[in-house]
Amino acid sequence: DVSFEYEGIGIETHHTQKGFFIHGVYDGLSAAAAGLQYGDRIVAVNQNPFDPFLSFQNKAGQIVEVQIVRMEKTLTIPIQVELLDARTMYEKAMDASVRIIRKNRKQIGYVHIWCYGGFKFQEKLRDLVLWGKLAHCDSLVVDLRDGWGGADINYLNLFRPPIAEVESIPRDGNAESFSGVWGRPVALITNNRSTSGKELFTYGFKKLKLGKVFGETTAGAVLAGRCIVLSNGDVLYLAVTDVKVDGNRIEGVGVEPDVAVIRKSGPVDAQLNTAIEYLSKLTKKN
Repeated sequence: DVSFEYEGIGIETHHTQKGFFIHGVYDGLSAAAAGLQYGDRIVAVNQNPFDPFLSFQNKAGQIVEVQIVRMEKTLTIPIQVELLDARTMYEKAMDASVRIIRKNRKQIGYVHIWCYGGFKFQEKLRDLVLWGKLAHCDSLVVDLRDGWGGADINYLNLFRPPIAEVESIPRDGNAESFSGVWGRPVALITNNRSTSGKELFTYGFKKLKLGKVFGETTAGAVLAGRCIVLSNGDVLYLAVTDVKVDGNRIEGVGVEPDVAVIRKSGPVDAQLNTAIEYLSKLTKKN
């Protein structure tokens, strides 16, 4: 049997000559609860040099001392290691990301789709914006940064103009209307780690002019691949199919945002803030 479980704290890191830096903190997991931030440099775990996998191996349920450097200050933060299941982790992080941001008397919904690899993520989004917590917001931000790709280009139907507005009027006279689509302003956020189907989704979103895209050019990593389990238990993700969009290759190129915004280290998310500022100023005509 193939196991999808591993020990971790819910972060994504990238390695440079200066060390390991955090570029993603999954909502609702232990690293987020402990306050780790985008751009933190992880130096050590339990006084041993940091390794993205080995530092937490066989430590599920334990508290570890994570040493980071933030704004030239060294901090040691206790964090509980979790046994993470890749089949459910992204759903939990998506659920935990949902919030309503109030600005300029507007209610702006926000959701981070960490992984779009499966219809269940689209169903979650659809439920949120049509009937759930975000249904009565004035506008919406869909965050496609980091995590894994996926996404079917048909998912864009959620944001198309409504075909018809159906009004139901029960005996009590409290009418309700339903169109089956979001029907209000929406913005996407992407970065250079938005990959695969998320890039196709972004491409289609721009082509149909459904809203504006903020952030960075996507990864340019759209080749179709498959996972192969090796004899030693490692997993090889291998590209097996080339992909063209409208006759062009996005591989190695990516999809550019409408509004380019660079995110710097620290708690301030300039990409999200720029999208929020834009949506908060829209009138009904927009």
